[in-house]
Amino acid sequence: MSGERRRLRRSALVGAAVCDGHDPEEAEKAVDALVARKLLLHRKLNDDMAVWHGADVDVSGRVREERIRIAADFDLLSFLEKEHPAPFVRPGRHNAEKGTSRYLAGSYATPDTLPAKLAEPYAGAWGRVHYVICSTADDVRRALATASTVDGRDVVVVPDEPLSVMDAALEIAALLSLRQDERLLGEDPLVAREIDELLAVARRQLAVSLHRLTTPRPSAASWHAMGRRLPVDADRPAGIAVSDLMDGWFRLTPRIVNDQMVRTRISRQMSTARIRLITRMARQRPQAHARLRP
Repeated sequence: MSGERRRLRRSALVGAAVCDGHDPEEAEKAVDALVARKLLLHRKLNDDMAVWHGADVDVSGRVREERIRIAADFDLLSFLEKEHPAPFVRPGRHNAEKGTSRYLAGSYATPDTLPAKLAEPYAGAWGRVHYVICSTADDVRRALATASTVDGRDVVVVPDEPLSVMDAALEIAALLSLRQDERLLGEDPLVAREIDELLAVARRQLAVSLHRLTTPRPSAASWHAMGRRLPVDADRPAGIAVSDLMDGWFRLTPRIVNDQMVRTRISRQMSTARIRLITRMARQRPQAHARLRP
C-alpha cells in the first residue's frame, strides 16, 4: 500500500500460491513458466522476484548485436586485466623464514602469447605466474607443451579442460557498452535495471570459470615450473610449492627481519626521507666549506 519496493523470494511467491489453494508442484511449474517467458524476472544471486512491467526493448537482441560488433577487435587479455585482474601468489613459509614479502605477480596468457610473456624481462618482479586461457583441447595441449620447457622464475598454470572465458568476457563487454548508451537507456526506464541484472549474472559466470584456473587449491588445473609439474592440489596449495621454488631461486637471501632492506623498491616514506636528507646535506655543505676557509 505504501508503494515501497520489497524483496520477494521465490519460495514466498510459491508459498502464496499454495496458500491460495494451488498444488505446490503446480505452483512451481507455473512460476517456472512465467520466468521462462520473461513475465517474471528472477534475480538468482539475491533470490528476488519482480514482475515484468512491459518494456518494449529487446535487451537480449541488443546484446547479441553488440557482441557481434565488438567480437572482431576484442582483446581478451586486456579486458581480463582490467575487469578481473590475475591474482598473485604469496609464498607464506618462505617469507616467514626469510623475513621478506616476496610474491609471484599474476598475469593472463594464451597458448599463442605465452612464449613471448616468458621471454619478457622480470622488471624487478620476484617471479611470475601465468594463467593460460585455453578455449579448445588443442589449446590445452599446446599450453602443456610450452609449460614443460619453462625455465627461470616463471610458473605456468594450465587448465585440464577448455574454459568458456571468451563467451563470458564478451557478454560483459557488450553489456558494459550498452550500459553507456544513453539513447538505449532513455527508451525505457527498466532497461538499465535489466542490463544490471544480466551484468551481475555474466560477472558471476566469468568469476566461476576463472576460479577453476586461478584457485591456489586447484582440482581442474596443473601448475608447472622448472620444466616439471608442481605438486599442487586441493590438499597442498600453491603457496607451499612456491615457497619451495623461492628457496631455490633466492638461496643467498640474508636472514634480516627488515622489509626495507630486502625489497626491490623502497617505500614512499623511505623515498621521502632520503630526499629530505639529501636536501638538508646540500644546504649544510656551503656552510661547512665557509668554516674551512682561512
